[in-house]
Amino acid sequence: MVLKSFSRLDKNYYRNRTSFSLFLILLSTALLFTHPIKAKATENRAKQVFIEQSLNGRAEKITFIDRNKILYTRGNGKSETVSLEKVKKNDKELYVGAATSRDELIIIERKGAGLLVTTANPQAKKPKARIFADASLKPSKKEAGVHAEPRRDASFIATQDFLTSYPFWSSKIVLGVYETLPEKHRNVIGLFPYLRADLTLRACAAGKAGAGVFELLNGQGTDCATLQKKWDALEKKGKIKTFKEKAETERKQARDIIACSQGMVGENFCRAAGKKLAERATDPKTVLDILS
Repeated sequence: MVLKSFSRLDKNYYRNRTSFSLFLILLSTALLFTHPIKAKATENRAKQVFIEQSLNGRAEKITFIDRNKILYTRGNGKSETVSLEKVKKNDKELYVGAATSRDELIIIERKGAGLLVTTANPQAKKPKARIFADASLKPSKKEAGVHAEPRRDASFIATQDFLTSYPFWSSKIVLGVYETLPEKHRNVIGLFPYLRADLTLRACAAGKAGAGVFELLNGQGTDCATLQKKWDALEKKGKIKTFKEKAETERKQARDIIACSQGMVGENFCRAAGKKLAERATDPKTVLDILS
């Protein structure tokens, strides 16, 4: 009954508050009697924390208590425990729960290292979808110069600002801004395998085939679906933190190289940075190499 009710969401989003509230009550009741979900996608996320990709100071948070239960913390600090049920829809594995405090349906889909979280309630004209990033994979401190996520129609973002700020942005914005960077700067970024792998995963998570995705995948001997499987395997081995640390180091190195090309730093500093870049060029690694 729960699955049938969920499948109607696309056709009849919700007709009125009463029927939607009833749906949430039925869903909550069904979840109470559901056996624990043996879901690989959530097993690995037990006790992990995911934070909405926002810089407005009121980001929401999802904490996996176990494989089929989350603690959903709102931007105002109030929290609610929500049980999840696994649903297969259009070849996607979704996790559905009812947040009764707001008469809200929560739908969670895995996207790269993060989550795509869709919420729906009777007051909203349409469901709201947001990206939540693994809190452990973001820089430990907010760096100086981090910019708020730009509008989708932003015409120009400096490469330095992009490299400083993109870990805090949604995947679609990351891909869109990357595509606007000068070609010579994108070429520099491409020489840093962990940085390139990180950006490729973010571009793939954006869910659309664009010039930036094709460029990042070019010559890497792989595709988005394969990278997702490699990422899953890396996560199982507990190597995600190491990967992110190396990507973070390369992100700063690429930023230094580009600063040198623009005459923004001293000659001695740039000589050392250039040496590191030369080492990259003589020992090329593909994104597939990094994730294997």
